[in-house]
Amino acid sequence: MYSETVKESDSRTIPMPSEFTVLDQLSEIVNEYLKSNPRMSLNGLSKRCQVSEPTIRRIAKKQIKTLPNISTVLDLLTTISRKQNIKEVVDLYPGPVAEMIRDALPLVDEQESEYSHALNQHLKDPLKYLIFKLSLNSKGVRREKIKSLFGEHGVSELDALVHIGAIHKKGGRYFSQYKSFTGSFENFVEQFRATAGFIKVNKTQGRSSLNPMFVNASESITPEAYKEITKIQRAALRKISQVARDEKNKGDVPMFFLCALDTLDSAAAFEIANGDDSNL
Repeated sequence: MYSETVKESDSRTIPMPSEFTVLDQLSEIVNEYLKSNPRMSLNGLSKRCQVSEPTIRRIAKKQIKTLPNISTVLDLLTTISRKQNIKEVVDLYPGPVAEMIRDALPLVDEQESEYSHALNQHLKDPLKYLIFKLSLNSKGVRREKIKSLFGEHGVSELDALVHIGAIHKKGGRYFSQYKSFTGSFENFVEQFRATAGFIKVNKTQGRSSLNPMFVNASESITPEAYKEITKIQRAALRKISQVARDEKNKGDVPMFFLCALDTLDSAAAFEIANGDDSNL
């Protein structure tokens, strides 16, 4: 986390021609920051945001062939802007970069989600992640529940998260310091696996709507159909989020839902659509 005061030159919106790409804008942002902070070197910026110096240099010179992933972009922008609130970052950098973030995080304009590279480093550990995830719930989590789920090791990891300030105790429960938090995309697959481990395939009760729900489906489809499914998932995600965030719906069920869409291939959908997959 960073506590420095934001300078006027750091918080201004950079003028941007309409033909600017994401890379153009990222390059402008990095170069403007270095110009406004002459004592800051590429190496110093790299150490602060934990993005490699060669990557930052290639972004500054617009010499990268593929765009950095969304976590790298957030690592850079939250460091440069000294803001952890992703909505504030999006508002600060309107244009291609903001749209890239919105595309990756469909609920960014509706949630006060924050991003912290330092905390995401801790959340690489699946157990720490699950404990933190439970603490993000509106009712938090009891120490006894952590012990029953994860044993004494889980309790130790809970205390470690309290020690670094990610979680605090209030009454008999533990709560995240964040109202909403966005994790690093690099950690997503392992965190997905850890969460999926709680799907209880053998616990059902007739046709109850309280039964667990799990689907694993696949099919070969057109790029147009892929786009349509993406739209459907985004709409469903937004509706689910609205129900979950409604104050009248706060309760004792620590619900989770997993949402993912990708290809059963080493190539991404856009690569296959563009004919970039040599194994077509």
